[in-house]
Amino acid sequence: MAKKFLIIDDDPQFGKFLSKGLEKAGYSVEFTTSGLEAIENIMSIAPDIVLTDIVMPDSEGIELIIELRNKGYENPIIAMSGFSNQSSSYLEAAKLLGANASLTKPFAIEDIQTITNELLES
Repeated sequence: MAKKFLIIDDDPQFGKFLSKGLEKAGYSVEFTTSGLEAIENIMSIAPDIVLTDIVMPDSEGIELIIELRNKGYENPIIAMSGFSNQSSSYLEAAKLLGANASLTKPFAIEDIQTITNELLES
């Protein structure tokens, strides 16, 4: 059975691009532009991996990570950001607060596959 990703990114074009790439690679994908929606539906979606943007208007990715962990979500979370010069500090904070890995935009689908394989094997 294909591993299921939940992608949360406020940029619909990037989210659709990422979804298509992961589906081509054999993954099942759910996509939302809303961190609040992701928090509300995390248990019913039951993703194997969450891939979340860090800078979003309705719910910052760091808040999302904290909330998911507080709700008992134990599967891997990958934080991503392409936001300005502060991107690396946001991603480091995300890892300290519960993300298992991070990616700086832009990145290749292969980068996600590599990280996913490492996280699911550990």
